Amino acid sequence: MSKTCPSNKILNPDTNRCVLKTDIIGKRLLSGSKCKSNFMAWENNSCYLDSLLVALFNKKDKFIEKYLLNAPVNDYGNRNLRNLGSMIKEELINIYKTISGMEIKKKYTCANFRKLLNDYYGILKTIAPKFKLIGKNDNWTSTQNDVFELVELLFKIFDVKLTTKIVDANNPPIMTNFVNMIPIDLLFDETKEVKISDIYPSFEVSYQLNERNAFIDIYGRKHTTYKKKTEILKAEKLLIRVPRVMGSMKLKTRVIPCSSLKFKEGDKLYLNSIIIHYGSSKGGHYICLFKCENKWYEYDDTSSKVIKIGSLNNIIKHRKYCSNIVGLVYSKIYK
Repeated sequence: MSKTCPSNKILNPDTNRCVLKTDIIGKRLLSGSKCKSNFMAWENNSCYLDSLLVALFNKKDKFIEKYLLNAPVNDYGNRNLRNLGSMIKEELINIYKTISGMEIKKKYTCANFRKLLNDYYGILKTIAPKFKLIGKNDNWTSTQNDVFELVELLFKIFDVKLTTKIVDANNPPIMTNFVNMIPIDLLFDETKEVKISDIYPSFEVSYQLNERNAFIDIYGRKHTTYKKKTEILKAEKLLIRVPRVMGSMKLKTRVIPCSSLKFKEGDKLYLNSIIIHYGSSKGGHYICLFKCENKWYEYDDTSSKVIKIGSLNNIIKHRKYCSNIVGLVYSKIYK
């Protein structure tokens, strides 16, 4: 139910809370719609990169600024990597400013960013031959790559702080980065839908073991079924990966997002964007759905305009969306 705000405040539809008209969010709400029809000049770019950047950068985000854009560069003792890492950071900051609306008048493209990624990756593979994200002959300037290969490369370039607290089975809690992957086991049955609200903040997966690697408990009893429970205790931001590729097959299980997540030791996070992949396990096309002023829009870098979707419920009813979700971004809403 909507609130009635006092004269010095305005309702923020994202949180249903009254905010001061003099605050950043209040000023934005008073100034009218900021839901842009396009974000950047996308010449010579690729959808895997565009969709991820729009998913992460479509709103001004203190977490992104603090933990990614201001993260130290990993140079691995190599001067060239140090210089390339600094240039990648500068490009990423400019892209963030453009997409988030801080510099909406400036036309900007990711072409140079892709080239720098390619150069960094090429040197990194010579220093660490065992490190490989993509095939031997692939590169970051002309190849259709996986969104999460890009995320992994960014974690190699930047020393991103571990901000997510997870407890796994009976082990002590550990800290990890802000990416979390749904167990692919939960997606095998394509006749059932997977609800994010049933998985987060905790989920349990059963594993069937053979006699050779059966689990022996403290009483000497043999178990061929092993249940593992995982719980996220705290997160400031969460990029949830939905792994759909299994060999040459792509799983089409419907994934049903929820509007918010609440953790035991942290604040509530709100669904901010969704990454969609159409096509097969060998290739296809990425798009991004994002939330702006309590409405959802579809961004496709092959189009000059975004498409208004409306509510999250409209996305859930759209079978093609839910059967192709590969990423969900949950974020805090900052005042």
